[in-house]
Amino acid sequence: MSIDKEKESIRRDLKIQSPMKADVKERWVAALRSGKYKKGQGFLRRDAAGGICHCCLGVLAEEEGGDHWDHLSTSGVYALGGSGETKFLAVEMMEEFGLGNASANILATYNDASVLSLKDIADAIEECL
Repeated sequence: MSIDKEKESIRRDLKIQSPMKADVKERWVAALRSGKYKKGQGFLRRDAAGGICHCCLGVLAEEEGGDHWDHLSTSGVYALGGSGETKFLAVEMMEEFGLGNASANILATYNDASVLSLKDIADAIEECL
């Protein structure tokens, strides 16, 4: 699928979802666009060649949840402190951010299975959530 088709597709999927908290969304979108984060796939946060990578949900956890990561040294994967989650946000965290489970699933899927950059994902979040 071309990048333009993927951009169109993520917007179509997100537009039917409930909006999230505006202040959280604003900070998340800014962080995704900042260039501070390298896109990773499959895990919220992981060591990789060239540094630490985050999926789009990992960026949200990092920005809103602070530095509460437990490093699982054998795999290079980090778990969210308190919840132990490595691949998806805890339900309580999503509720706190006003991010619906369906929206989070859509974003994780596009993050992991597409060529969309974190900036592309930020554009979709800003427009549709």
